[in-house]
Amino acid sequence: MRRPGDCRRRSRRRVRPSRNSFARGYADGAERDYELLVSPSGEARPPQSKASEGGETVESPLSLRRAADSLNLRRHHLYRGDPRGSVTSAVMDPEFTPDDTPSQSGRRVLVTGSTTGIGFATAEALCAAGCRVIMHGPDSAGADAAAERIRDRVPDAAVDAVAGDLTSQAAVRRLAATIESRYGTLDVLVNNAAAVFDRWSTNGDGVELTFAVNYVAVYLLTRLLLPMIERSGDGRIVVVGSEAHRGATLDFDDLQMVDGYERFAAYGRSKLADLLFAYELSRRIEPGRVAVVMMHPGTAKTTLFRPRNPAERFVMPIFNIKARSPQQAADTSVWLATSDEARGLNGRYVADRRVVESSAGSQDPEIATRLWDITAEMTGLEP
Repeated sequence: MRRPGDCRRRSRRRVRPSRNSFARGYADGAERDYELLVSPSGEARPPQSKASEGGETVESPLSLRRAADSLNLRRHHLYRGDPRGSVTSAVMDPEFTPDDTPSQSGRRVLVTGSTTGIGFATAEALCAAGCRVIMHGPDSAGADAAAERIRDRVPDAAVDAVAGDLTSQAAVRRLAATIESRYGTLDVLVNNAAAVFDRWSTNGDGVELTFAVNYVAVYLLTRLLLPMIERSGDGRIVVVGSEAHRGATLDFDDLQMVDGYERFAAYGRSKLADLLFAYELSRRIEPGRVAVVMMHPGTAKTTLFRPRNPAERFVMPIFNIKARSPQQAADTSVWLATSDEARGLNGRYVADRRVVESSAGSQDPEIATRLWDITAEMTGLEP
């Protein structure tokens, strides 16, 4: 009997990500950090007058709109002046500095995908506020190294490291069991980890990898850790979303995108699924014990989508010029994890510490319930 949405129901050659693709770090383990938004150097490379590869040449100037179209960025609201007025259409002032976080002495927080970038910045700020932070990475060496960097930067930081491969449901279960056995109680879960794969590929559970890491792992880990969070008395679950969910839809006959896989669409679909799950979870939990909040970190320097052609190599540095730093992009996650105001934001979508409206499709309770039940069957959990 096939599982709902199981990609194996159709015949198609499975392709592993290329080492030379933007997902090469994930494939070979060198940079596998599941990081949502990562800045490799902190500086944007200025656009060149001409870019060429494989006989293709892009002459400068190339209009931002044409370049954004070629990158398929317009529908994901990543450039200034989006006529639909999404929260990312205005780039944040690069001089923005997050406010000091109130003391959180003793509160235990798990941040997934926290070895670099936004996740690392989130973990560092939480340690500085007095939280006992559990840093997560896909492998022990990377997670341990990241925790050591925090100790070097934050005096008396209370930080631990755990590892777990979020592509695998079995590994997610082991990760949850490790956290349960070590700590017993968890005050905050920040679901920060994410990945995107250039080519269609599946994990050992038969799930397309972008969907597996960005959504299925979030669903499974959150549900497994929920009893620990409920014991906190002031639990928080922060789901790092993206404005890329706008315009995305779920095809329940092809959740794995077997037909017509495209990386931007796969990412947007996974982020839509995250919001549907978070809204549904916020309706199911006991009021007052846990707040489930979704957030958008804003446009930040990123290597999540590595350029694949000359047009993309031309335009991406332009967007990075005024993009946020990891510390700036982490601000709302830190605020949601620590502030008194966030207690009353269960079931809300937040950007720049302000409640905003996500897409109508992300708030559809019938779709959310259907997705919940299908994912429960995929992961072997009770609905």
